[in-house]
Amino acid sequence: MYILKRTSEEIVELAKNIKPVAKIKLMGKSFSNGGLFYFKAEEISSYVNLKKKGTPLCKADCLVKIATIDTFHSQVGWDMSFQPTTEQVLDQIPEEYFGKVVAFSVKQPNMTPEENLDPNLSLIRGMTTLYGLKDGWRVPERVKTQPVIYKGNKIFQNDVKGRSK
Repeated sequence: MYILKRTSEEIVELAKNIKPVAKIKLMGKSFSNGGLFYFKAEEISSYVNLKKKGTPLCKADCLVKIATIDTFHSQVGWDMSFQPTTEQVLDQIPEEYFGKVVAFSVKQPNMTPEENLDPNLSLIRGMTTLYGLKDGWRVPERVKTQPVIYKGNKIFQNDVKGRSK
């Protein structure tokens, strides 16, 4: 089981500015940015497979890869499958990237089961790509205005730390 290192308040503040993205194809069409899309807000503490269940919001043409980091995630279900949450990823982003990272994508690396597991904590390794903004670009307004959904509460960008609507 993954245990958070940051507080709920810290996670929510990070989630206001760092959004999950995923590569998808729409109607078989590939895109110049590799198919990266932002998605409508989902509960950050629950696993959501953006590629299969998420609702695309807009293309993420504004992004550029800045780093790839290893992250670790709880094993879920009878098959102990890889099911990362936004909350788990945000908890593991090194502070040196704060203020630079605006999005991330996560996938399970192609490794043997032994390489994929953290034997001490029974966690599955994820390969998380961190994205910043291209020079002169901004995060689309419809992405910035999406609420953070955390444990059933919708928290908006301008909400005071610790308050929700």
